[in-house]
Amino acid sequence: IQNDATTPLSLTLTGTASLRIYSGTVFTGTVDFTAPNIYLNGGDFKSTTNITKTGATDNTSNGGNIFRASTTITNNGTGTIKVGDVILDQYMANVTFVANTGDIVPSSNSNSTFSGDISTVGSTRSVSFATGASGRVTLNGNTPQSIEGSASYPPTIHRISVAKGGGSNLTLNVPTTVSGDLTL
Repeated sequence: IQNDATTPLSLTLTGTASLRIYSGTVFTGTVDFTAPNIYLNGGDFKSTTNITKTGATDNTSNGGNIFRASTTITNNGTGTIKVGDVILDQYMANVTFVANTGDIVPSSNSNSTFSGDISTVGSTRSVSFATGASGRVTLNGNTPQSIEGSASYPPTIHRISVAKGGGSNLTLNVPTTVSGDLTL
């Protein structure tokens, strides 16, 4: 599936429906997807991306996605959504994870890369990154990066590597817990 850059793509599913994005799926234009169940397994998102889970079932996404522009992943359901569970996801621009009634676990069990800012602003619960045995967050941007969020719901990163080039900085704009290891 491919969409062109001039046509935004919006899709809302209800009931117990599932949205499954597989390898080879390319979205050139802006996307706005809402579904009870979300599985992100290799999509290439080239423009602004908004993905919202609304269901009660836990969803585990293999990963292998490339997010090339600003991305927001929101969980308004009661089930957990894990992203990047088998294959790393690449976040090449700013990303926001919003955990409301259900948990979001980015870099669940893979070493996902983040080239832009990471935000949990808007969450009503903490977001936990890299909770699986192989989970890791790697910050690799060549420009200054930050981790943003609410002090009431600070993010927890279980394993993080800072591999930034060009002398760029990492700024923590919210108290952030690293509960496993930190590699600089």
